[in-house]
Amino acid sequence: MAGIVLSVGLALVPAVTASASDSTAQADSIYGLVNAARAQTGLQPLIHNLALEQVAQAWAAQMAASNTMSHNPSMTSQIPSGWTTAGENVARGQADGLSVHNAWMNSPGHRANILGNYTDIGIAFLSSGGTTWSVEVFAGYANHVSPQATAFVKSLYADVLGRSAGAPEIESWSRQLASGVSATTVASGFVGSDEYRLGRIMNAYRSSLGREGETTGVFNWLDLMKRGVVDTDDVDKYFMASDEYLLRSGGTLDSFIASMYAQQLGRQISSSEMPFWQRIAGAYGRLAVVDGIWHSVEAARSRVTLMYSAYLGRTPDEAGVASWANIALAGGDAAVRWQIIGSAEYWNRSSARFPTG
Repeated sequence: MAGIVLSVGLALVPAVTASASDSTAQADSIYGLVNAARAQTGLQPLIHNLALEQVAQAWAAQMAASNTMSHNPSMTSQIPSGWTTAGENVARGQADGLSVHNAWMNSPGHRANILGNYTDIGIAFLSSGGTTWSVEVFAGYANHVSPQATAFVKSLYADVLGRSAGAPEIESWSRQLASGVSATTVASGFVGSDEYRLGRIMNAYRSSLGREGETTGVFNWLDLMKRGVVDTDDVDKYFMASDEYLLRSGGTLDSFIASMYAQQLGRQISSSEMPFWQRIAGAYGRLAVVDGIWHSVEAARSRVTLMYSAYLGRTPDEAGVASWANIALAGGDAAVRWQIIGSAEYWNRSSARFPTG
């Protein structure tokens, strides 16, 4: 059933003015603020719909001409057909786009529209008669896929699965995003997919054992992951604790520990650190060494830094790497991975990589 949501307008007294030449810039500012607010709550950005914008502009002009703030009684017949949800915010007297956006966000009804189940938006900000008139027109269209959603899906295939997506795959995931599924949920689906797991298994064979995995072994590990016996990241640790890895690293306990430092921490082990890990290996075995280094703050920070480079194309700030390292240690790397690729920063970077979707 189609839904219509209209929020009681906001008026500010005394009125203030904005120059006519500034109106477009203020409307653009509101658009950016709306999508920033939606991103903070895990919602998809709204598509800038020129048809809705024309309806918003016409109604702002009508309110200015009558000097009366009210809702557009004909809005639903004026916007493009096919909508399943529609809504409108109106306001009067705010000085600029930021002011009117903040006023709407501080009003429960208006905020509900901004964070509502819509796909498209049109915005007007008009200076007239010594005051300003603002209108947001919202509409939701089934399976309306934005270029940003398509770009996000393409980036996930490239960064998480290491390949280009086919047209049916792009359409399927993009439609899920259009239906209201959050970016973090989609990202989690990629990280939890069999294809991603297989990629991690095969990469573990190459990076830890220096060879391709045999088919039986690869699918045995996949089965263990699917049954929850091991986590996706565990395969790296088990391979590093194997006899095959020991021989490949030099065949001695010291060479094994040194190789652990090089692979997990990216540095040489110091002479003062070696005795500690020798005692751990003697008492509990090589897997305890692998696990102990893996769960160190230094190793977690190193893995987070690699994720930032792979998914965000930058080095993390100190606060970011510290926070994510703690999350990795508490909940595993997968929790960090899907939250980073489900973030607003990753979404925006995807749009820059694939600007036309």
